This record gives sequence, structure tokens and C-alpha cells, in this order.
Amino acid sequence: ELSDWLNEGALPAPLILSQEEKVSALLGENALIGAWYAALVSLALILIMLLIMYEWRLALVGMLVLVAYAVFLLATFKLIDYALSLSGIAAIILSLGMGIDANILMFEKLKEEYTWGRSWLTAVSLAYERSYSAIFDGNATTFLIFIILFLMGMNVFKWFGFSGMLTAVLIVFVSVLLTKQLLDRIKK
Repeated sequence: ELSDWLNEGALPAPLILSQEEKVSALLGENALIGAWYAALVSLALILIMLLIMYEWRLALVGMLVLVAYAVFLLATFKLIDYALSLSGIAAIILSLGMGIDANILMFEKLKEEYTWGRSWLTAVSLAYERSYSAIFDGNATTFLIFIILFLMGMNVFKWFGFSGMLTAVLIVFVSVLLTKQLLDRIKK
């Protein structure tokens, strides 16, 4: 029947079966489990990196913010009834790095301000003010790239682009503000 359809379309090619494969339903499930495993491993590596680079309180703030960001992101996906694809999961894993990058920018400015003898709350405020423009610019640029992927890409890239746009917005409006709030509550 397929051969007849091809011939009706004026394609003078015979249908020759060269290979046949059967794929079980577990293939997608295994890929999904592997993607979640990669996300958990990346979170563990991020925590180790934070503990090496910063004191435990800043590492704890960074991890709490990252977990809260992931919860916000997954809740948003649930609210808009987004079907999570592998490309969407890849965007989430990429966004973990983007989210912690925002925290690292704030933490480095905080260390710098605190080293200059400022009080903790003053150092936190100045670190937030001085790092926010870099965080915003980086995420705005990323947002534009994800818009291009969403508008011009194939279906797989569209969902990667959509997830990326959502993550960039959440980093700027949730992750950064939550980091500042938690740092304000830490007493040095």
C-alpha cells in the first residue's frame, strides 16, 4: 500500500525493506530516567563546587535557591501543562548552570565588598546592586537566543527554546531575588 502511494506521487522508486527494528516503550522511559539522573549528578557537583569555593552558609544559600528555582520551574511547567521532552530536560539541566552562575556573581561581589570592610547587610545590598546588571544582561542575551530557537527551529528546538526562555525569566525574577533575601537573613 505504501508502495502504491509512493508510485502515485510520481516517485519511480520501488519500496525495498532494508531493515526493520522494534523499539520497546522502555526506551523513552530509560532516556527520561537517565536525564533525571544527570540532573541529580549535576546538582551534587554544583554543591561540591560551592562548598569548595565558598563557606558552608553561602553554599547552603546557593543550593536552597537552586532547589527553589527548580521547584518554581517544574510548578510552572505543571501549571501551563507543558509536556516535558528530552530537549526540555536538557534546557533545565543547562539552566541549573545558568542559575548558579547568577549566585556566583553575587557571591563574588559579596566577598569583595565584605573584604573591603563593609557590614554584612551593606555588602549584600552592594553585591546585589553591582551584580544585577551583569546577571540581567546575560539572561537577556540568553533569552533572545532562545527566542530565535523557538521561532526558527524545528519542533525539538522549539521546546528547548521555550524551556530556555522560561528559565531565563525565572532566574532573573526568582533566583536572584531569593538569593538576596536569604543573604539578608544570614548574620556574619
